[in-house]
Amino acid sequence: MVLTGAIVTAEELVKGLSTRLAEYLPGADTGQPEFTDKRTCWTKMTGQALASYARAIGVDTQVTEHSEFGAQRQYNAFWIKGDAALLAITSAWGDREELERSFHRLLLVKAPQKLLLYTCAKWQDAVLDQLSGAVLRYPHHLEGEQYIAANLLGAERKTYGTSLNIPRSGVLKHEETVFRPIAGSPFAWRS
Repeated sequence: MVLTGAIVTAEELVKGLSTRLAEYLPGADTGQPEFTDKRTCWTKMTGQALASYARAIGVDTQVTEHSEFGAQRQYNAFWIKGDAALLAITSAWGDREELERSFHRLLLVKAPQKLLLYTCAKWQDAVLDQLSGAVLRYPHHLEGEQYIAANLLGAERKTYGTSLNIPRSGVLKHEETVFRPIAGSPFAWRS
């Protein structure tokens, strides 16, 4: 089975999100997402920016309001057209365990594109290695899936985007699990 149907390219998605982040948070400093109200701010901000983007390209957004950690702790949504999920989205605000849990949810969902939102200023390469390791361990990939990791750095007002295109169904080899920078990354938050 081959998944097809991406509505936008990875570059368009991360660039479009970055442009909208500036619109939804002009001049405000959200700080780093933490187990505080700042995490809720990031969740609401990215949710509003992504909903605006979805409307602009003619797709619906279906948001899951609750997770195992309660309402608004993480952003979980789908972009849907008709009965098809075109994009699965989840955030991973918090520590590396939170990142692993959130990314695992994306591995389980079958959609042509999967977007992980996170923020990590210090250990960016280690985070990408962790994501690649999770992809390597997961045995049920479908050819054509695309994983997009968007590192939102509020202090820099930039989004660093990387992506991974699944080359074949089933188990992957190590060299097939490397996240690569998206053309044009990093994208500045400006309207």
